[in-house]
Amino acid sequence: MRKLTKYLRPYWWKIILVIIFVALSAYLNLEIPRYMGKISSEISYFVETSMVQGLVAGTAQYDAAYQTMVDTIRGYGIEMLIITLIGLFVSVMVPFLNTHIATSFGRDLRNAVFARTQDLSLHEYNRVGAAGLLTRLTSDIDNVKALIQFATRVIIQGPAFIIISIIQITRFQARATYFWLLVGGLIIIGITMGVIFYQVVPKFTVIQEKVDRVTLLLRQDLTGVRVIRAFNQEDRENKYFEEGNASLANEILVTNRIISFLNPIINIVFNVMTVAIYLVAFSFISQREPAALAVFGESVAVSQYVSMIMMAFLMITMLFFSVPRAQASAKRINEVLDAPISIEDPENPMVPFADTRGLVEFDKVSFQFPDANKPTLIDINFKVHPGETMAIIGTTGSGKSSIINLIPRFYDASTGLVSIDGQDVRAFSLRELREKIGFVPQTALLFSGTIASNLKMGKEDATEEEMWEALEIAQAADFVRELPEQLDAPVGRGGNNFSGGQKQRLSIARALIKKPEVYIFDDSFSALDFKTDIRLRSALSKTTKESAVIIVGQRVSSILDADEILVLDNGVIAGQGTHDYLIQNCEVYQEIVNSQLDEDEIERAHAMKGELGIEGGNN
Repeated sequence: MRKLTKYLRPYWWKIILVIIFVALSAYLNLEIPRYMGKISSEISYFVETSMVQGLVAGTAQYDAAYQTMVDTIRGYGIEMLIITLIGLFVSVMVPFLNTHIATSFGRDLRNAVFARTQDLSLHEYNRVGAAGLLTRLTSDIDNVKALIQFATRVIIQGPAFIIISIIQITRFQARATYFWLLVGGLIIIGITMGVIFYQVVPKFTVIQEKVDRVTLLLRQDLTGVRVIRAFNQEDRENKYFEEGNASLANEILVTNRIISFLNPIINIVFNVMTVAIYLVAFSFISQREPAALAVFGESVAVSQYVSMIMMAFLMITMLFFSVPRAQASAKRINEVLDAPISIEDPENPMVPFADTRGLVEFDKVSFQFPDANKPTLIDINFKVHPGETMAIIGTTGSGKSSIINLIPRFYDASTGLVSIDGQDVRAFSLRELREKIGFVPQTALLFSGTIASNLKMGKEDATEEEMWEALEIAQAADFVRELPEQLDAPVGRGGNNFSGGQKQRLSIARALIKKPEVYIFDDSFSALDFKTDIRLRSALSKTTKESAVIIVGQRVSSILDADEILVLDNGVIAGQGTHDYLIQNCEVYQEIVNSQLDEDEIERAHAMKGELGIEGGNN
């Protein structure tokens, strides 16, 4: 929690105001019992005086004494009204300021956590998990925010109620009796709180972990709803979610069941104390003590102070059980904020040379995931010059995507050198490096907004003409023109209002509009039909003549005409060269080709490429 208090610093003056108002509120609330005691004492004095002096109702002396008592009580009433009005103003200001402080704190902390997630490497991101990050950004921050909002009031008001009430009680005649009553009650409450606190604290961490689990199940089921329905697994997924949800609910119920014992115990203890206070007063009266009536008046005030102490303990109890919950959440938030950033800018970033254009080179590069037992890539060497296209193909898990993830520094190479334009990619700032790269991921992802807003992620100041040009090359212009809003057509969450092929083409257009030095396509043509695939790649070849192009492919037909093909097998280069060279000299490549195409299909692919190449990809 201490680390998160820095997000409260901008609001220090509001916190001071809250402290002042809360202290004033506590003082004003504690004045009311004192006035109640005064009123009771005034009435007791009048009764005692009347009895001693033998005053009879209706006599001038009795009426004068009665009027004096009424005037005095009326004065106390006016003073109590003023105190109440001031207390009303304070009671409005405290929650107003508290809410503003807590909400601003939550906003700033949520921004900080979100910004931190943008800096995490893919390994660090996967370690925490999307569900864990969502929980931290929502319920965990809400738990800490709730504590801030509650604690700024209770930390001042609770102890003030207890301390001032005890001081006031010790001023009364029967103070010794009242003191021991309080001590006995507080000991019972303290022991009860300690036992319950010991049992409950560990459960808050367990609850947050189970919230993560439910969030993961929910996210997984919502994103995979089509697969679940396709395999008729609704019942199974419902069962899994119900089990996870029931486990969370049971943990919360057990925790609340334990906590629920505390408030009744506090109420019982203080009610017994209140009865005992009045019994003390009645014992004085029954024994006809001289100060009996004064003690009875005091008992009214003391019972009020005891009520204040009980209220303070209830508030402190709630605070005590909010603290461990917030601490568990703060610990999880700090796991993100304090996560080591393995991919970061160098101290003195390299300024790119103006006369270079996208030479990509891997020199003896090996890579191993931090939690893996063996390397994913071993001794990878290749060069891609501007104007060249290199394709990467291999079996599943051979390391194809790992290679391209090293270029924009989603990961860093374990050994060896990855360079652009002869400079280590780690020498550039991340922004400068990624400005050089147009990246199309394996899974086409669009963001909520419009087609234009998605394209402008590649180039913020892109003109309408540039957007249409990119759409033409990506073979997306035709279906965009058919939309009523065209470039302003809405894009649903994740692009769910477009087909897989349309999303891929829009993702490709987003990279093309950037006109970078290096294009990376991670199996980005898989959802396209054969004819659209060839037309798109034909148009690409004319657009990317001054850029290096790296294509990860699963379909041999997509990479036949690459200038160079890199064949991977278990993280090692099994072959490198053109299609014609590899089909003669690389056994792994031969197996891949034979599993997908025969000679006639290869010839037909070349023929269609030549035929569609005349169109230039614009039809």
